[in-house]
Amino acid sequence: MQTWRAEVWPVNPHGEILIQKRSLQCPILPGVWGLTTGRIQSGETTAQGAVRELREELGLSVPVNRLIFLERIIRRDETHLIWDIFTVKIFAEISSLQMQTSEVEQALWVPPSKFLQMLQKVTENVKTEKFQF
Repeated sequence: MQTWRAEVWPVNPHGEILIQKRSLQCPILPGVWGLTTGRIQSGETTAQGAVRELREELGLSVPVNRLIFLERIIRRDETHLIWDIFTVKIFAEISSLQMQTSEVEQALWVPPSKFLQMLQKVTENVKTEKFQF
């Protein structure tokens, strides 16, 4: 059975990406920095799911028509994931975010180069997980 996911790359006017540190309560990759990501619910499109995840996890309201589709990744392994990736231009002060504490511990705006360094560290340290970044 296929599982649909959406991921959002919020980008501010300085070109920085809004990342979030996963709560230690998360069953998958607890305490790891990443992007706003989530499962798609029955009846919603991946774009609608992306907007919902931004609202639930960070308290950000974005209209679906502001999302820009970047890529679809189809995993041909036992996960059967179909992953739609979006970006959205937005700016929010970290202090104004309403983080869902069961999912998000912290948020940070970072330049793309810093985020790539963080991803390399995660993939080196988490060899047993079946997630590719």
